[in-house]
Amino acid sequence: MSYFCCHFYAKSFQTSTPLGLFFITPIFVQFISILLFYKKNLKVDVSIIVTFHLVYGAFFTQFGVDNLWNTDAFSWCIIFGGALSLVLLRKKKYMIAHCSCYFVGAITFYFNNNKIGNDEYSNLPHLIGVFLFYPALNFYLNNLKKNLKEKKTIAEDLSQNLEKQVKSKTAELEIEKIGMENLMTAIFIQKESRDQLLNNLGQGYLIFDNEGIVQEGASKVTQELFECDFVDYELEKVKVWDVLFDDKNDKESFIKWCNIIWTEKIPFKDIKELGPKEFHGSLGKFIELDFRPIYFENNKIEKVILIASDKTKQRKLEIQLEKDKEESDFIKLCIENPVDFIDLMNDSLEFFKDYFLMEKDQSSKGHIFRIFHTYKARYGQFKQKTTVDYFNKIEDVIEKEDFKAVDSYVEGLERHLRKTFKKHKNLIAGCTKMLVAEGSAINTIELFNKLDTFESLDDLKFYIKKNYVLQDIKKQFIKYEFLITNLSKKYSKDILFQIEGDEIMVEVQKYFGLINGIIHIFRNMVEHGIEDQEERTKKGKSKEGVIKLSFEDKGESFIIMVSDDGRGIDAEKIKEKAIKKGFISSEDVGQWDPSKIIDLVFLPGFSTKEEVTEISGRGIGMDVVKIEVEKIKGTLSIRTKVGEGTTFVMTLPKIV
Repeated sequence: MSYFCCHFYAKSFQTSTPLGLFFITPIFVQFISILLFYKKNLKVDVSIIVTFHLVYGAFFTQFGVDNLWNTDAFSWCIIFGGALSLVLLRKKKYMIAHCSCYFVGAITFYFNNNKIGNDEYSNLPHLIGVFLFYPALNFYLNNLKKNLKEKKTIAEDLSQNLEKQVKSKTAELEIEKIGMENLMTAIFIQKESRDQLLNNLGQGYLIFDNEGIVQEGASKVTQELFECDFVDYELEKVKVWDVLFDDKNDKESFIKWCNIIWTEKIPFKDIKELGPKEFHGSLGKFIELDFRPIYFENNKIEKVILIASDKTKQRKLEIQLEKDKEESDFIKLCIENPVDFIDLMNDSLEFFKDYFLMEKDQSSKGHIFRIFHTYKARYGQFKQKTTVDYFNKIEDVIEKEDFKAVDSYVEGLERHLRKTFKKHKNLIAGCTKMLVAEGSAINTIELFNKLDTFESLDDLKFYIKKNYVLQDIKKQFIKYEFLITNLSKKYSKDILFQIEGDEIMVEVQKYFGLINGIIHIFRNMVEHGIEDQEERTKKGKSKEGVIKLSFEDKGESFIIMVSDDGRGIDAEKIKEKAIKKGFISSEDVGQWDPSKIIDLVFLPGFSTKEEVTEISGRGIGMDVVKIEVEKIKGTLSIRTKVGEGTTFVMTLPKIV
């Protein structure tokens, strides 16, 4: 730097002093400094070297330049020297060098006997400006340099830390990778074990979320039970209701059920009971469904597990057990009631002959319906569920007035009954022998042996009529004790059945329509009339209800009274139901007395029930009883009192 200053000033300002004198010193100092720096033996701070050069330059400009130009040379020395040292020296060291340069310049100017002239005045602003501006610029550059250095240090630290973290994280990831691989292997083994276990258990497990989307993980058994490939389903996000149902209404009902689950307004254990219980596929299997919730940590339902169990074998066994029990009950009932069974069989077969000759149209619809409804009740007495189902289907199509379908179902029913009778031919033969033993059938051997004792044909007729035709009609109703006992168990009621009164000897065959039709009264009394035990206790009644059948001989006629000690018939409820169903208008019934209103129960199609069940609710029954009473020129009336009970009074002629 000193060399550069000496050379520049000597050439610019035409100095007369030999240049070599001034060049040798800075070159020598520079050479020694470089040598010592190279050998790493120089311990002196670089600021001293810089200060030496600046001071030497200031000294040279006073002694090495003509007096005319010495101040100009000094100004340029300050400007260039200061500019070069701006980035080399820090704040304090720069100020030392800067001030030393000014100080040396001023001292040499004074000792050189220089006087202040125009060039000193003209350079004064430069000198003052440099003296003030360069330190400020040095401060700024040093601060900038310091900040950059700090940032560089931070960056280097971050870089080193980042490198360490990368290495550390890489090592951790490698460890985690190894652990994950081991974990995935363990999970795979566990999944395989679980799938094997579930497959061996024969149960299917399907998980779905609040949107109904089937989740991953369905086992092979699950796919077999639901007859689908869940691999495709999982990719397509198939909904669980599309797996379970084909019918649109079933899907909509299930979706509503699912929505209720996630509102959690109803406990899951309660809403579960309203869900589907079975899956019906195309393979005829019986798949039982169960649902279990999966909860979040906050006890909110996250997902639902659908558990499917193949109960086909179990169901078949249950069905077979039901059939066996039905068969056993049927045989038992036939043996206990041989007369009713033989009569029912003969009546059925005779009816089928007449049915296909009957005119079937809208006008005969009610008559045909009543016949089938009564036969259904009679076969229900003998626990013939399959036969009762046939009658239910026939009643359905009669209501739709589809008489071609009725004929088809009746043909099927006839084939079914003939097959049933053929299957039980030994039972029928046994029942026939029992009829003979009980005197309910003509003993041909006994009759043949007595033929010689009869003096005339009239005597023979009288003997047959007295011993085989005329019977106590009261005995024909004993069979209903079993019916009432079974119905009372079904409705959780305790009912005592009583038969009392006079012996009424008549041709019972003439009363079979009424005897069979009275079954509808008994059913209504058990289902509607008698209260349950809790209700009876609240009313101060005994827990055991009573249905009583009484007979009273009036000479040319007799009275049958069927009574219960139940709720009684409420005329107001009968009126409301009759108006609601359109049997009468409110204007017509306004002036009726209660007994006339109660007689509305005999209207065809009238029923107080909202639902149709296997045995009641179609409004057929009480009208059957009235029709059968009127057929034999009798009368029927009702006596009732709300809260105390009801009595049906039938006044009938004796047919002998």
